[in-house]
This record gives sequence, C-alpha cells and structure tokens, in this order.
Amino acid sequence: MPVTVTPALPADSVVDFLGVNVHGTGVEYTATSSVMAALAFVGIRHVRMGRVNVGQAGQQNIAVGCASAGIGVMAIIDDFAAATPASRMAEVASNWGGVTVDYWENPNEPQNGFANPASWPQTVGTNGPNSSDLDLGIDEVNRQLALIKSTVGVGRPILGPSMSMRNITGWYNVLGDITASVDGGSCHSYQGGQPPNQGTLPLSQNASEATAMYGSKPLILSETGGHDFIATVGTHKPTSVAAMAAYAGRMPFEAATAGFSKAYFYELVDESAKTSPDQEGHFGMFDSSWNPKPYANALRNLTTLYSDAAAGTFTPASLPVQVSGAGDTTWTLHARKNRTHLLSLWSPTASIWNPNTLLDTTFTPLSVTITLGFTAKITVRRPSGVDSPPVRTNSITIGLGADLTVLEIEPPAPTVHAMRRF
Repeated sequence: MPVTVTPALPADSVVDFLGVNVHGTGVEYTATSSVMAALAFVGIRHVRMGRVNVGQAGQQNIAVGCASAGIGVMAIIDDFAAATPASRMAEVASNWGGVTVDYWENPNEPQNGFANPASWPQTVGTNGPNSSDLDLGIDEVNRQLALIKSTVGVGRPILGPSMSMRNITGWYNVLGDITASVDGGSCHSYQGGQPPNQGTLPLSQNASEATAMYGSKPLILSETGGHDFIATVGTHKPTSVAAMAAYAGRMPFEAATAGFSKAYFYELVDESAKTSPDQEGHFGMFDSSWNPKPYANALRNLTTLYSDAAAGTFTPASLPVQVSGAGDTTWTLHARKNRTHLLSLWSPTASIWNPNTLLDTTFTPLSVTITLGFTAKITVRRPSGVDSPPVRTNSITIGLGADLTVLEIEPPAPTVHAMRRF
C-alpha cells in the first residue's frame, strides 16, 4: 500500500486542548502553592474555576496564581443567591490578578435534580433573582442566558449551560436551540470506567446530541474523567488507576475526534471532605496529599512530548505515511516547528478494566505497521508506559495496546552540498 502525503496539525495544539477543573473551596484547594505546583507538573494551561464566588480568598489566590503563570480560566457567572453576573464579573476584574478569561459560562448542570428530560419542568416556583436553587426550570435557564449575554456584551466567549447527562439521552432537545445567546457549548461526559469514547453515552454521541442546543458552534468538554474509589456503593462506576492512566493519554485525541474543541479533566486533586456520594472525593489527578496519581504522570509525559509553544505560528510540515494493521486503529498527525512529527495511535475500543466486575482485563495488542516515504529516526513513546529505544528505518511494526502510543519521527538531516569553485 503506497504512502500518502498527510497534513499535520501543530504539536502544541494538543497541550492547548487540555484543561482541568479546580475549586476555591475544600482544604486541598486552600494550599495555593500546591495547586500551582500541580498545574505546572502536569503542564496545564487552562483551568475551569467553577462559579465565581465574590470575596472568596481561596479562589482569588488560585486565580492570581494562574494569572502569574499565564494560565487561562473558565468561570461561571450565573445569577445565584445574592450575586449577579455583573457582580461576579466585577470580582474577576478587581480581585483575580488580571487573569485571562478563556470563557464565561452559564449555570452548571441546571437540570441535575430532575430524573429525565420528560420531567424537566418549564418553571420552578422558587427560581429567579436572589434564588439559591441549583435545579432550574427551562424558563429560568433562558432568563439567565439572556441576562449573561446582555451583561458580558462583546468580550470573551460565552458558553451555554452544561447538561448533567447521567447516561440519559434527550436533555439537549428539551432546551432546544440557544445559539443566539451563546458562542459555544459546555458539555459534561463521564465514562464510568469505560474508555473515553465508549460506554452508554460515548463522547461522539454527546457531541452529536449537543447540536440540538448549539448547532455548529464550538463544543467544550468542560468536565470529563473518572474516579478511582473501587469500594463505591453508588451507581457511578469506578476506574482503576492503571486504566485511568492508559485512557487519559487517549482522551484529548478521542475528544477532538468526537468534535470537541477543548477538554477539561475533573478534577486536579482529591477532596478529602467530600464523602457523599462516596466517590466524590476521588476524581483527582493528585491524591489529597498532593502525590501525583499514574494518570497525572501520563498527562505530564504527554504535554512534555507535545509542548512546542516557543514555536509560535507556523505551517506544519506534511508527512508521507501509511498506517496499516488489524482492528480499529485510529491515528492523528502533529508536527513541531523543527519538522519532527508525532504520530499518535490508539484503539478506541481497547479496554483494560471491567467496571462491572471491578477487575483488570487483558487486551491483546494490535499489530500495526507504519511506513514512511523516507528513512527516519523513530522513537516509540508511551505516555503511560515505557518508551522504546530509537531506530532508523522507513517502516516499523508496533504492538498497539489500550494506551496511547506516539511515534516521534525525526526528519533526516539535510544534505549539505559543497560550493564549487570556478
């Protein structure tokens, strides 16, 4: 099979795709230096702060730290209790250290307290200005959409409200088209122990359903991930730490393939005070003592591999390449400014954990052959595993497991021709 000249995307776009949720509450998040060190360790450039809480010192400290580190924030500016969208925006302007706001966000999971789309009411009697209701009727969501749009005006992008999916289809259809009020959509998707684009409601289906609210506007996966509390008695199934590490490296690529423009893991650190439901304190990349879990290490390896921010704007070089092999192998191509290519490969259905039996499973690696149009130095990188020594070849066969595998392809050195003297 002949090689095909394939266009590449900038390598740094993978790093810029990733974010993580942080909070100003909880004892772990009051340790601002630990928060900032953890963000730097993983290589995170974007955080979702949750609701802007006027006057909350912990949130202010993290925001100021993000401003200093050049980390952008997503912030919810809903009309909740005594604060309004205007007062929340004023809090950010006055007390968040000049941090860059990536997005303003509408109410978080406004229908979380309703059992299914058919039970989402048009009105809730206690909703409205100064209300502390977390469950909002359809009319109240639309009121806040209009209020936030008029408050923000022309400025940073506004994201519509995220839906609490709970593996139930049809939520987006109930609220309907809100494209006139927003610049993009905020979506939540938890796999419940399954690989990123698998399970009852895969990423691709979530993105497809979201078009009922957001049309063709950009979709932001503002919460995704899994918890590792294996002993949970709840219905949200756990993911083993080994599986989470394997799946985390695949997440940005699978989310992008599904149609999302960014993905924010939930969350940065385990919150020890969260005990109800029992799994709530176990979603972190770091444990409550700030030790990195395997998936934090995997993401650190991923961002280190793809980071190329100093390159600035450039046109990535194409690559003559052919990928062939068994199974459902999927791949994307990125390039650094120095013309090194990064060929990322994964199997969307590959799994190493059964969330029903709570047991590890075995995945037989797929035999995949990558052929180039020239001989190059190739290093097989595995962000959640062990790299292989480099080889110089134009064709290599790998065993593709359940984790992400990346081929780092260094171009041949340019031929230097001596000048002829006449």
